Amino acid sequence: MQLIYGINPLEEALSQENPLIERLFLATNHKNSKIEQMARGKNIPIEMQSKDFFSRLPPANQGAAGVMREFRYSEFTEILKVCADNNRATVLVLDEISDPQNIGAIIRVAHCGGIDGVILPVRRACPITPAVIKASSGAIFSSRIAQVGNIVMAMEQLKSVGFWIYGAEADAPTDIAEIDFAAKVALVVGSEGRGMRRLVKEKCDALFSLPLRGKIGSLNVAVATGIIVYERERRNAESKK
Repeated sequence: MQLIYGINPLEEALSQENPLIERLFLATNHKNSKIEQMARGKNIPIEMQSKDFFSRLPPANQGAAGVMREFRYSEFTEILKVCADNNRATVLVLDEISDPQNIGAIIRVAHCGGIDGVILPVRRACPITPAVIKASSGAIFSSRIAQVGNIVMAMEQLKSVGFWIYGAEADAPTDIAEIDFAAKVALVVGSEGRGMRRLVKEKCDALFSLPLRGKIGSLNVAVATGIIVYERERRNAESKK
């Protein structure tokens, strides 16, 4: 049983045409609430539960939890198809990021920043878990997220359909200001401690870094990804003026 929790993730899940929620647990203070009405509108069984029930769940549950069927990933080919006729299509490639809070925050940024798809490796990376769903504030339900067996091969496929591959690397000599986002772009970010793997770096068309002014030599991967996504969005918006 996979249990997701929190008002925003559950409302986002319930807003889908075919929700993955099989059963909803609510604290008594949510009686006749929006989330209860949404569930009843989708004929999803609801159980009102005591504080004791929710005290056994993660603290961020907000008195709401749902039993969810297995998360359905998008196919990588689906992301390629969606991007086929978009000359400014942008995807995120996450290389072995293992922290669920980072994965969730990145997916939330990707959704809000207009990213067309997020690509995760099947192995040595955090899959979509309840913690990821909570950290994404439910953005996973409105995002294209694909798992691939081999990140390097996926990058080769992206290149074959016109994508430029740009990798974020803390010590890269090229500043993000020098990167041309006016094309189909795949943005690659690496794991929290090691960054991108060697073969992944070698497949990138260019590596770039973010300017850092303080004494600390790196940013959290989710924060860095947010800066990169919105720099790309800012450039694209300016080009349309």
